[in-house]
Amino acid sequence: MKNKKVIAAVIAVIAVIIVIIAAVAIGSGNGGENTSGEGSTAEAGAAVTADPNDNTRVTMTLFYSVNDEEHEQTMAAVEELKAQYGDTVVFDLKDVDSEESQEIVSNMPFLEGATPAVLMSTGKLAMSCRDKASLESIIEEALAQ
Repeated sequence: MKNKKVIAAVIAVIAVIIVIIAAVAIGSGNGGENTSGEGSTAEAGAAVTADPNDNTRVTMTLFYSVNDEEHEQTMAAVEELKAQYGDTVVFDLKDVDSEESQEIVSNMPFLEGATPAVLMSTGKLAMSCRDKASLESIIEEALAQ
């Protein structure tokens, strides 16, 4: 049973990476601009990416639950990082408990109990990222690629 869960998790990660690569390859159709009206946060389910030849902008998808330990501190860190990185990083926030995120979350069983988790547009996946330093490190790594 555990092997089936591991295989399902690996398949889900691969599927997410393929979707991200496809989104980067074809662009977002609007020049990479976030038109969601939510500042630098993309709407649920919408991966906002920049020109695939422009390595100066990345998308950080943060999967979180309001029930996470230190949820408020994590979200405060995200707000600080939004101010720090401006348009260089698109923050795509997904509440795993929301109805809008259920389709995505159902394909990612490994998220259960591992939020907040970060998926970068570069394909990097990191689990249990709660503090500003760890989030910032992931962003810097993505920007350096």
